[in-house]
Amino acid sequence: MSELKLSPKIVELMVSHICHDLVSPVGAISNGIEFIEEMGDSVGADALSLISNSCNQASVNLQCFRLAYGGAGSSGNITYGDIQSAFGNYIEGGRARLHWNINGGANMFPEGYMKVVLNVLMMSKEALPGDGDINVENLDGGNGVKISVTGGRVELKDGVEAAFTHKADVDDLTPRTVHAYMSRVFAKHFDIKLDMPVQEPSKIEFTVDW
Repeated sequence: MSELKLSPKIVELMVSHICHDLVSPVGAISNGIEFIEEMGDSVGADALSLISNSCNQASVNLQCFRLAYGGAGSSGNITYGDIQSAFGNYIEGGRARLHWNINGGANMFPEGYMKVVLNVLMMSKEALPGDGDINVENLDGGNGVKISVTGGRVELKDGVEAAFTHKADVDDLTPRTVHAYMSRVFAKHFDIKLDMPVQEPSKIEFTVDW
């Protein structure tokens, strides 16, 4: 396990990235509460549904961020089922479809392996601006997974590839690209092999193994 140093800017960008995904559901909760305060007993089911859905979305996002960025995801006790559940909930209601085709696998995983898998899954979602599929399957003859992203249009947003390969300067990173940068940082820190062997207009493929 290698030691890596991160600049304060990376920390700032990560916080901005997380907050961006939480602003919308938390803001909706606040708006719903204000509406209830104004309407009193006459509040309708729509306002209550808005609050319930927004609370659920905020909770789902936080659970996913906890495993992707926090210490919880570094444990070797995290399973494929944990990652499938967290990411499946994270994309529920969106235009990306998850196909989980994992059979068997090791009983114990290296520290940080599942964290890297989840980070790559989140990158995969960002590569789908429209309808598409995210396929997760075992690597042939090895420990790890292949994550394939397919759709009518599959693309890494500007700066993401450079951040992912660490060819971008830290000063050029943004809240939008810092996740890709950190995915590589986690992989290096935990000595996990991370690659992107396929990048085409209709398909991107990642491999994560050890």
